[in-house]
Amino acid sequence: ISYKLVKYITTGIIAPHGVTDLIHAKQNNNISKLLQIYTYTNSSFIILNSLHQEILINILFVIGSTIHFQNDIPIKNTNIRYIFTNLMILYFIFIDNNSIILYLSLIHVPKHYISNWFYLKKDKDMTFILLFITTLISLYFGNEYFEIYNNLFISDIIKGIILSHVLYQELYIL
Repeated sequence: ISYKLVKYITTGIIAPHGVTDLIHAKQNNNISKLLQIYTYTNSSFIILNSLHQEILINILFVIGSTIHFQNDIPIKNTNIRYIFTNLMILYFIFIDNNSIILYLSLIHVPKHYISNWFYLKKDKDMTFILLFITTLISLYFGNEYFEIYNNLFISDIIKGIILSHVLYQELYIL
């Protein structure tokens, strides 16, 4: 996948989908819980980054990704679903990095919107506005500053944001 296409898919399709947590949190009076998750997770990742604990950050990120992505796998046996998901993530990491972009944009994000549609449709105006604004901001920063994502600190912050999304999804939506 070309660098330019990865940049636009990542910032215009994949990144904005996490803002749906805010819609769910508002409807269920969980804003403070959402903020706590994001604050604690990102603070922890900043501390771990300052202590040069990249291995621990990556382990937590892979565990969180496995827990989150296993929801996308249509296998009834939980153990097999987790094993399959873990192998899929290892494949993304060590064999074909482009495949995760395809997986996220063609399977995970659409499935996320479908499974959260119950909450999103309750406030279509807020859903549209939040997704529109988040997408525009993400596209802008992605277009202007995409190279900054190669910075280890920024990368760890992004992992913290993603793990916060996973935690909120697993604890309060699923």
